[in-house]
Amino acid sequence: MEMSVKFNSWFKTRVTFLEGVLKAFLTEYYIEQPIL
Repeated sequence: MEMSVKFNSWFKTRVTFLEGVLKAFLTEYYIEQPIL
């Protein structure tokens, strides 16, 4: 049980980190695409 709790918090931080990277990448991409 304790293991799954640790995994859940690790997973949440990973997902949050990936979301931040993805949003930054998309923002950069759209800034360089004035057509869209």
